[in-house]
Formats: sequence, structure tokens, C-alpha cells
Amino acid sequence: MSSELRRRGALGLRFAFDPVIPGVRITEVLEGSAKFAGVRVGDVLLSGNACRFDNELMFRSWAGDLRSGEKVYLYVSRPSGSEGTGPLEVVTLVCDVRERERESSVAIMTLYTQATMRDGVRLRVIATTPVECAARGTILWLPGFHRASCDWAATPDYPMRRWVEDCTRAGYAVVRLERRGLGDSEGDPLGDPGLEQELTDWIDAAKTMAEEVYAPRPWVAFGYSIGGLLAPRLSEPLALDALGVYGSGIDTWTEYLDALTRRRMSIEGRSEVEIEQLVRAQQALSSLVIVGHHTVQQALESRDLLRDHARILRANPQTNTIDGRSAAYWQEVYQCPTTGPLASLRAPLLAMWGQSDWVTSSAEHERIAALAPKGRYVSVAQCDHGYATHHSMRESLMHHGAGPYQPAAASAFTRWIADTITRK
Repeated sequence: MSSELRRRGALGLRFAFDPVIPGVRITEVLEGSAKFAGVRVGDVLLSGNACRFDNELMFRSWAGDLRSGEKVYLYVSRPSGSEGTGPLEVVTLVCDVRERERESSVAIMTLYTQATMRDGVRLRVIATTPVECAARGTILWLPGFHRASCDWAATPDYPMRRWVEDCTRAGYAVVRLERRGLGDSEGDPLGDPGLEQELTDWIDAAKTMAEEVYAPRPWVAFGYSIGGLLAPRLSEPLALDALGVYGSGIDTWTEYLDALTRRRMSIEGRSEVEIEQLVRAQQALSSLVIVGHHTVQQALESRDLLRDHARILRANPQTNTIDGRSAAYWQEVYQCPTTGPLASLRAPLLAMWGQSDWVTSSAEHERIAALAPKGRYVSVAQCDHGYATHHSMRESLMHHGAGPYQPAAASAFTRWIADTITRK
């Protein structure tokens, strides 16, 4: 029997990355190792031990690989003087990394277990189950594209975590599979396993979970954002009983990006000239990197338009990434089949769209529901792309990533599961 996965450590920080300055700027210091070491809001972390934080991905990968019990040296830039008004100086802070806390919620049991993939790599599985009753089924939660951990122990009010808790309290087990290199999972934290590998990992994990009491049938896959592209492809190999998608899409990835760029800049009130200029830059980047398989560096070197807009397009030539994921990942997303898997679904599907979600559109979700033989479309009022409450797309865009939790999405989804599957 293989040993239990070791719990990783946590600094307890929230941060923002600004390409204009080196390092990452600290926006919040949570209870944990970094607060004890003396890190302050406003500090700019330049490096940790021998790792320099040239970009957000480097910091995320370094911090995500910390093990409890490690001692790290943080090099921080901050204003000098007791009032913090003097010239910038670099301060060295010694941080003893503490073990990450574990999620804990009222009336919910949270299990930290593991699943072994076909190549021997072990990935962390987090399963929440109701305490007061036996689970009526299992929701397999498929994440979006961000290479971020799905272990939210340090953020009890995070809308994603609240969504999981609401689904669990409604009577369903919810299972999350941590990607390779993230959280406690084995794998290279700097690597990008790719879309197809993530699909394979879910199939492998499900075979392990099929033998566990915490993942009872029926099984419902819930694809969040890009996870909605994977959910229909899991239906046949996992014999899913139902599927849900939220904030997903059906257009090819390049078409989606063009529509997203126009929608976002229109909400921002940009001129038609500005919008079309950025759309042309987006199309050029997609054509060269996603379709043409050039590197990001080659793309930027070939077009002045791309060099001028590299920051807003989040194109990083040093890491060959766009928006934090590898060029190869986006090539797989572009090639991912959409209409075929939906049209061949035998299980019922619910396509959900938040009315404040500027990242996706109602039209795409209506098409998803129309393509699935047993599809249904539902819109959720005042809900943005990440289950936060906003009254408009503009408000959601201006406060992206923030806002109080909106419970309507979880409520609508679990009612649909009950009416469609578990009350039969």
C-alpha cells in the first residue's frame, strides 16, 4: 500500500501581479506562516530562497510546492522608515512554513484522500459529504483553466467553496481532483499537464473513487468554465447519470476569445477603434500561436501590434504562456471537440449561465442545451462567472474576483439533479 500524500505548507498570502514591477505585490496577509514572519500588505516579494519571482506563474509554482516544516528566506521590497515613507529597501524575512489547514464546515465532513493515476502519479482528492444523511449521489467538480489549487481551506468565504458546501448540504457528495503539481498532488509545479492529460486523470480517478463509499452513484459531472468542455467527454467512459455546465462555451476557442474581447471592451466603454485594434491583436496571437503553433516569443517578434498589446493579452514570451497556461494547452483547447460530444449525450444536461457573467454569453449556453438531446438551459440572476453576486456585467467586470457569494446557482443545480435523477 502506498504511503499517504504529505500535506503541503502554506504562506497565507493573497497577491497581485503587476508586469511593470518585479515580484508580486501582497494584497492580504492571512493567518499563517508569512504573517508570523512579518510580511505586510503592500510588500513586494522579489524572491524566495533561490527562486526569483519574475512572473505570477513562478511565484504560484514556488509557493505551491512548499512543504510543511521547511524554512524559507523571503526577500521583500518595502519603503524604509518607521512610517513607511522612506526610499525602498530590500528586507530579508525568515519564514517557517506551517502545514496548510484543512477545510472544515458545519454539517459537512471533508475527506482528504488520494487517487493513483495509470502512470503511478498520485493526486489529491478532496471529498465533502453531508453529515446528517447518506449522500444521494456524487458531483464530480471539473475546474476552469487556471492553474490554481482547488483546496480552499484558508478562504472559507470563497464563492467556489461556498458552492461546494451548498451542494453538499443539499445531500450530495462533491469530489474535487487536484491537478498535477498543485496542492498536495505529485507532479511538476512548473509543468502544464495539458487538457487531454487532465481528462485522462479524471477517468483514472473515477475508477478509484468507484470503489469508495464517499462517491456513491448516481454520478453527475459539473464542468465549470473550461471544465464544461470536458464534462460531455466524460459521459460515456464514466457512465454519467447527468451533467451540468456553468460559464462554458461551444464556439471554437479563437471565436470565443474574439467575442470575449469585444464584450469586455464594450462594457468598459472603449471606442470602436480601440476594440477592433485589440481584437486584431487577439486574432493575430491566436493565428500564430494557437493555430500556427509558433511560440509566444516568435509571435511577438513578428508583429508590432502584438508587442504593443502583449500585457493586456497576458502573453509571456519567457514562459511561452498565455494567461498563465502553456501554448500547448491552448492548442488542445482549440482542438477540443464540442458539438459532437454534446449531440451524442444520452444523459440529461443542464447548461447554466449567470446573468452578470461577462466572460461567457447566454447564446452559447442556449446552444449547448439545444444540442444535447436532453438539454435544458437556465439563467441565474445576479450571478457572475465565479458565483459572486453582482447586479450587472459592468459591476462584475469592475469588481472581477470579488463580491459576496450568490447561492442561486448551487440551489438551481441541486434542485435540477433532484428532479431529474434522485427523485425517480
